[in-house]
Amino acid sequence: MLLRNAMDLLDEGVLISDEEYTITYVNPAYVRMFQLEEERIVGEKLNHLYPDLAPEKRVLSKSIEEKRHRF
Repeated sequence: MLLRNAMDLLDEGVLISDEEYTITYVNPAYVRMFQLEEERIVGEKLNHLYPDLAPEKRVLSKSIEEKRHRF
């Protein structure tokens, strides 16, 4: 809880996701920076947050695909 309180006070945006790339935390600076609503972000997949991002810039999508093909 102490770490979360500290991250909430940062001026830099912080976004944390789990191993499945589901967003588990965003700090207030991130919400302000990207004009988002925390309630709508937490629980979403990271790629769903920016659906208009060009496919060649989706490093996360490429990582997920490579991971699937490896196993």
